[in-house]
Amino acid sequence: ITADNRGVFAADEGEILSIRGWASDSVNDINSLQFSWMPDAENNPDISYYHEGSESIINHSYNYTGLQLATLQIIDDDGAPLIFDNGQEVLIIPIEISNINPSIVSLNQRLPVEEGEELIFDVGVSDSLNDIASLYSCFDIDPSLDSDSSGLSDDDCDFNSNYMSYTWEDASKVPEYIIFHVSDDDNASASIEIEIDVRNVRPTAVAEPDSINPVQGNFISLSANGTIDSEYDIENMIYHWDIDISVDSDNDGDPANDVDMQGRWVQVIYDTEGMKNVKLTVYDESESNSVYMVVDVAKAPFDFKTSFKENSASILLIVLIGIAGIVLAQRYQESKVVESEKKEVPISIDQLFDDSELKTSKEEKIGNEVKEETESMPSESLNQINFDKLEEDKIAINEILSDEDIEALFEE
Repeated sequence: ITADNRGVFAADEGEILSIRGWASDSVNDINSLQFSWMPDAENNPDISYYHEGSESIINHSYNYTGLQLATLQIIDDDGAPLIFDNGQEVLIIPIEISNINPSIVSLNQRLPVEEGEELIFDVGVSDSLNDIASLYSCFDIDPSLDSDSSGLSDDDCDFNSNYMSYTWEDASKVPEYIIFHVSDDDNASASIEIEIDVRNVRPTAVAEPDSINPVQGNFISLSANGTIDSEYDIENMIYHWDIDISVDSDNDGDPANDVDMQGRWVQVIYDTEGMKNVKLTVYDESESNSVYMVVDVAKAPFDFKTSFKENSASILLIVLIGIAGIVLAQRYQESKVVESEKKEVPISIDQLFDDSELKTSKEEKIGNEVKEETESMPSESLNQINFDKLEEDKIAINEILSDEDIEALFEE
């Protein structure tokens, strides 16, 4: 290497340098010169090399960046030091050591994986021999978060290694990429963005009843426990049950899309017997799947409660008809009574005169009673009696018979 205009040599950290020194002296002394080297006189003064001869070469590398100082002193066989061209007995050799930045040299291949499947990251790094063992390697698994509160979101060290095995359970929360970064003891660094491809798997719906022979009117448990998906999605799965796809319970025109019940396990009671087509639809964060099953509901043995429930409409109709019949019969009976009273009115002349004589006799009796009371009453009280009113109270014959009846009597 050649010194610059300042007389300073330049080299990289960890680079092996060969330093050569030589001197001239008398023929007798030239081969007995003593070379004394201190290649790192400032930081490591204990390191020294000694050679004898007309020249000397040492090999050395520097583990620190910055200006390093090497020294050389030459002594002849008489113990007298040689004087260098600068007039000094010790030659100082300045060497500027530059840091070698770490680098990322390899990354293992990765295929797309499913939720819950392991992803392996193996990153190869390089640096000087001195720094390679002390490199600080990190994975930042979510660059959108500043997990170390440093003010930067892309320098977090979630995993301190250049090898990582990681699993994402929820594809909807997987970042587009993660960051791997490496730094040395001089804070020089290198980084790389690693794309992540975790795919959601469509769930597989499985439905089954808990009973082989379900019976009408009894509880029937329907289970989706066999549904297949990632562990995370199973715990957060949404289950929609249409307990009979022949019935449009939400009245939207499509009987096969009703959500009658929700949950991994549901209990249902069928009021009627027969084949029931059940539909189960399961949803994870982005995919869905449906499955159909037939539940054969057996007719329940006779039970008064069940029978009453099934025939409640017919029973209600019979009760209404019975009440209506009772009301009509009662009204008919009332009309018969009215008609009977009308028939009691006399229609023969004999009955007419018999009733007339009876009424006249009653009127005479009442008149005599009134007369007796009147005679016994003071004159003032008699004046208060309204005899015209009494006459008006007498029952006229035409109030009993109509004009047609009276005319018919005289014609006879």
